[in-house]
Amino acid sequence: MGERVECSISGCLKPAAALFGGQFYCRGHFVSTSYERLDFCADLLSNRPFSDQTSEEMRKFIAECTQQAAKLSETASNLNNIERARLLDILFYASDIGSHMRRSPRKALAIPVRVFCNTPGRPWQEDTLTRSVSRFGGMLECQHTMKPDDVLVVEHLDSGRSVNARLAWSWRARSGTFVVGLEFVDRKNFWELTWDEPAETPANPDLRQPLGELQDVT
Repeated sequence: MGERVECSISGCLKPAAALFGGQFYCRGHFVSTSYERLDFCADLLSNRPFSDQTSEEMRKFIAECTQQAAKLSETASNLNNIERARLLDILFYASDIGSHMRRSPRKALAIPVRVFCNTPGRPWQEDTLTRSVSRFGGMLECQHTMKPDDVLVVEHLDSGRSVNARLAWSWRARSGTFVVGLEFVDRKNFWELTWDEPAETPANPDLRQPLGELQDVT
């Protein structure tokens, strides 16, 4: 049997659940550390310019953060709904920052959309509802498998508007469906919403507010 590995945070004796930035973290400290570093990246992005080296380091961090959050959500067998919601929020937050734009507020809205996959050889379309939206994309549940190189179009069924999109991340839910984060290729106010600047983030990342909107993840 392998040796038990504990969280790297001083004083924490919980078992490690993720390897992140060369350090081992329990689930709770992975979440809080991710939020802290994502907020730091968001601040950098809102105060450009920054060096090419910083940009590359941020890209590597976003990739690792997304990979670890998705892996943890798939491999942990005893996640509760709050923990699942936090991991989803991290994925969506990282996706926003990964677009190299200032962090966008996220809103919990069920907007009817039709997703088209126009990838040669495997076209499909599906009607669904968003779970959460931002200026630059949205999170929704889908029956179809999506791939990073898929040619995607999202149609807003209420307004009739369409936008090109790409897959930012995908997570298979316990129900068998896929929760996906889509990033818009065309930068415009697709959702036709008023976007206020986000409020100051509390010092304790565990108190962030967007999580309640996702507690029904199954």
